[in-house]
Amino acid sequence: MPGWYKYFLQNKFQFIIPFIGFLFIVLAAYPGFMSPDSLDQYQQALAGVYSDWHPPVMAWFWNKLLWIKNGPQPMLILINLFYWSGVSLWALCFRRYSPVIFILAFFPPMINFLGVIWKDSLLFSILFFSCALWCFHTEKEKSRKPEIAVLVCIVLLLLFAACLRYNAMAAVAPLLFMVIVGWRDELGVMKKIGVGITTVALMYGMSVMLNRVIADNKTHPEQQLMLYDLMGIQYYTTDAALPRYVTSQVGAEAIPYIYKPNDGGGSAVFGYHCKIKNESDLRELKADWKWSLAEHPKAWLHHKWWVFKEFQKSSLPVYYYIHPNHFGFELHRNMFNQGFRSYIDNPVSLLFYHGWIYLLITLLVCILSLFCRHRAGMRTAFFIASSGALYSLAYLPLSPSADFRYHYWSIAAAFIGAGLFTKSFFNTKAFIKFT
Repeated sequence: MPGWYKYFLQNKFQFIIPFIGFLFIVLAAYPGFMSPDSLDQYQQALAGVYSDWHPPVMAWFWNKLLWIKNGPQPMLILINLFYWSGVSLWALCFRRYSPVIFILAFFPPMINFLGVIWKDSLLFSILFFSCALWCFHTEKEKSRKPEIAVLVCIVLLLLFAACLRYNAMAAVAPLLFMVIVGWRDELGVMKKIGVGITTVALMYGMSVMLNRVIADNKTHPEQQLMLYDLMGIQYYTTDAALPRYVTSQVGAEAIPYIYKPNDGGGSAVFGYHCKIKNESDLRELKADWKWSLAEHPKAWLHHKWWVFKEFQKSSLPVYYYIHPNHFGFELHRNMFNQGFRSYIDNPVSLLFYHGWIYLLITLLVCILSLFCRHRAGMRTAFFIASSGALYSLAYLPLSPSADFRYHYWSIAAAFIGAGLFTKSFFNTKAFIKFT
C-alpha cells in the first residue's frame, strides 16, 4: 500500500470534510459574489490596465487567471483552495480536536466572505493557509531540504499577501518574525530583532515597488482618507481647511448632513476624490490636510475614534455586498445558495458580526502568551494573535470607513491564536518544537 494512501486512510476526515466545505462554498457562491470594488478590479484585469485605487497586484494576477476562464470563477476557486487546504492542515495539526476545527471552519464570520471576490478574502485565505503550513511543518522533524522549500513558499505567499492591501504589512510583519524565530532559534535576541526588522523592511519595500510598477493610472487613493479626515474635523470644529474644489460644490453648512462615521463620507468623498485631476489640486489637498491636523489634533482623534467604534460594531453579512450587475455573470440560484444565505444571514449568526469581539480575543491571547512564554507553542500563538490585532488596530488611523470585512483576517487570527494557546497551555508535550 503506498505511503500517501495509508496516510490518507488514517486521516480521511481531515481531508474529506474540508473538500465538502470547498464544494459547498463554490456551488453556493458560483460564479462569485461581485461588489463594485470587485467589478472595478475585474474591469482592470480584462483591460490589462491597472489603477492604484486598489492595490493593482490582485487585478494583475486576476488577468493571468483569465486564460483559465473569463470571469470571477478562477479567483473564487483560488480563494477557497487556500482556505480549505488550510483547514485540512489545521485539522491534521489538532488531530484529536478535529471536530472543533471543523466547527470553527464553518463558523459564519469565517466563511462569510469566501464567496466574494475581494482583496480582503484573498488576503485572508493566503494568511490562513500560510500559518497552517508553517505550524504543520514545524510540528515534526523535517530534513533540511524540505524545510527550505517550505520557508521559501511561505515567504512568497506572505509577499503576495503584503501586496494585496496598503496596510497588509501590519498583519504580515508578525508572521515574518514567527518564521524567522522558529527557523533560526539559535540566534540571539538582538540578531532575531535585527533580521526581523530587515526582512519586514525589505518585504514592505518590495510590495510598494511591485504595486507602483504594475499601476498604469495614478489616482492617489490617499485622497479619500484625507478628504474624510477634513470632513470629520469640519464636523467637530467648523474650521477645517477644505479644498476649493470641495467648498465650491458643497458648503460647510452641509457637512453635518453628509458626514457619517460608517460610510467614508458617502457620496461626497467618493465623488470629490474624482475632482483631483492635477498635481496642483493634490498639493492643495495635502497642505490643507496637514494644516487641519496640526491645528485640530483633538478633533481629528475624535473623528478617527468615532469611525473606529462604528467599525467595531458594524454587522454586514455577505449578502449586503452582492451587486446586481455581474458583468453578465448571474448568481446561480440553487439549494446551496439558499442554504448558505439562511445560515449566514440569521439573527443568531449576526450576533458574531462585531469586530471588537475578535480584537479583544487577539489582544488577550497576546498578553497571556507573554506571561506563559516558557510553554511550547506560545510564541506561535503570540505572533499569530498579534498579526490579527495589529491588522485591526491599523484601521484606527487609516480607515476611511467602517466595514466588517476589514476584520476578516483578525477573526481567523483570534481563533488560531486562542487554539494554539489553549492546546499549549494544557498539553505538557510540545505541539510545535521550540527550544
